[in-house]
Formats: sequence, C-alpha cells, structure tokens
Amino acid sequence: MKYISYTFASLMTLAMMLIFINMGCWMQMASALPFMKVDPWISGGEVTDSIVGDNYSIRIHEAVYQGLFVEDRNGYIQLDVNGCYEGEIELGGSSYLLIADEEQLVLSDSGSGAAVDVKKCRTSGGWVVRVGI
Repeated sequence: MKYISYTFASLMTLAMMLIFINMGCWMQMASALPFMKVDPWISGGEVTDSIVGDNYSIRIHEAVYQGLFVEDRNGYIQLDVNGCYEGEIELGGSSYLLIADEEQLVLSDSGSGAAVDVKKCRTSGGWVVRVGI
C-alpha cells in the first residue's frame, strides 16, 4: 500500500509540473478545440465605435490585453454584429472585409483576401466576434 501511495504522489507531482510549466501551450490548445466558444456576456471592453445602417449595427469594443494574472501581449478586439453586413471595416490599424448574415460570418484581410481566424458565437440578434491583434 505504501508503494502505491508513493507512485501515485510521484505521478501527480509530475502531472502538475507538466501542466503548470506548459500552461500557455495547454491554454492555446484548449482554446482551439471546436467546442470552445466565446462567452457573449463578457464584453471586450468599452464600445469605441459604432457602424449603424438600415438593417445592421456593428459595435466595436476597445482592444483588450487582459490575461488571467498579467497583461497578455496578444490582445483582441470584440465586435457585436447584428443584422446583415458586407463591407470593409477598420480594426486596430488593419482593414478587413466583413461578410455577416444570419447563417455565417466571414472576416478576411482586405489586402490579400486571406481568411482571418476569429472566435465567434451566434447570439439571438447576430454575432459576437473576437479578432486577435
């Protein structure tokens, strides 16, 4: 019984070391899982700009660099998109092409046309999108 306890304690110590030493790597891998979603109730900061049209509204939040314990060097900008929109949008000094409707939301670089990887979540009124900067 004594050896089982020592073995278990050693394995748990090793597991804790691996988890905490590679915390950034584990968190990145966990956030990339397909079932991880953006919480629509947590905003990205104060709203700094709004784009409003006849059948759409977009609220752009200020950039957030907040991490769990310290500031994160890779921040994000949150967009609240309601309705259907197709056009260019300026975020953090870069220009993007945003196409949003009830079924899909696509954000691509307006210069190269390459799709931009975003975290997005459907809400009752539209989309909540977080764009990494």
